[in-house]
Amino acid sequence: MELRALRYFVEVVRQQSFTLAAEHMFVTQPTISKMVKALEEEIGAPLLLREGRQMVLTDEGRIVFQRGQDVLAAYAQLQAELDNLINVKRPALAEQLREAIEAGDISESAAYEDAKHQQGMLEGRIIDLNQILRTAQIIEEVPEGPTPAVTLGAKVTIVGEDGAEESYKLVGSAEARARDGRISNESPMGKALMGKKVGDKISVNAPGGVLTFAVKEIGH
Repeated sequence: MELRALRYFVEVVRQQSFTLAAEHMFVTQPTISKMVKALEEEIGAPLLLREGRQMVLTDEGRIVFQRGQDVLAAYAQLQAELDNLINVKRPALAEQLREAIEAGDISESAAYEDAKHQQGMLEGRIIDLNQILRTAQIIEEVPEGPTPAVTLGAKVTIVGEDGAEESYKLVGSAEARARDGRISNESPMGKALMGKKVGDKISVNAPGGVLTFAVKEIGH
């Protein structure tokens, strides 16, 4: 599912008009109409119905609209973080480095070493965010009920060696929020789970050592 098509569809629903959505997105109305139609063809169902002057969402349209808002919000959050790192934190760290250098001998300067360490972490995060935003995937939901193997969009319940259960949903990198149980398929846990079936065991490297889990359930 293309991010641009999803963005256009969400805007049409918000504006209740293809014309207003086109004006707001600075594109032509035929462009938006074509993208929304392509989205409907990809999903295999109509998303919008016209009732008089109103646009009414179909059942599929409501799902896509809600999911679209979540995806676009996650994407915007990542973009905002990237902008802050580049335009605020990077210049601030550069100034810290300049001050540390001007203070004298940097070979034994704790301030210089700390600023260099922070700079390395910051530049690494900028690289990661650029990669995530450039290759962001929109994952279609898996069907309701159990599934034979872990795929993108699946919800997985695993059991640790201590018997404790954990549940995760595998999503694209742009939608990952570990605190909400949504992990990227590119994370260590995500990579270990992909393709696994109920009963399979996985091992994940953690700060305290290697952790082993068994896949208990795979579903929606």
